[in-house]
Amino acid sequence: MKISSLIVADRVFIDEKTKKFNIEGIFDIINAHNFPAKHKEFFVAVFTEGNAEEKRRYRVDLKKEEKLISGFDETITAGKKHNFIIRFFDIIFPEPGEYKIEVDVNGEKATSSLYLKLTK
Repeated sequence: MKISSLIVADRVFIDEKTKKFNIEGIFDIINAHNFPAKHKEFFVAVFTEGNAEEKRRYRVDLKKEEKLISGFDETITAGKKHNFIIRFFDIIFPEPGEYKIEVDVNGEKATSSLYLKLTK
């Protein structure tokens, strides 16, 4: 099993008619007018590939340095290719700076950075 992609976006969904995977508004920077800053909603998409159908444990954490802000932990049975979507909502970012999305799927790890900037 391997993680082939990790994406942070405004919206991720599967179209019911076409079954296409849709990603809108990929980003890695959030601007805020003041802190703590509340971000209404964002999604993390994790694309994995394996050899066969298997149980996969998805652990997805949002951290500031080593402090956990929010996280998900779910085990599912997935086929050779699987797209796992996580929805974060009403997340409070306490201060500007670098935040990390850390993903662990059955021991395979990936990380993506989110930068929060103060704007006026």
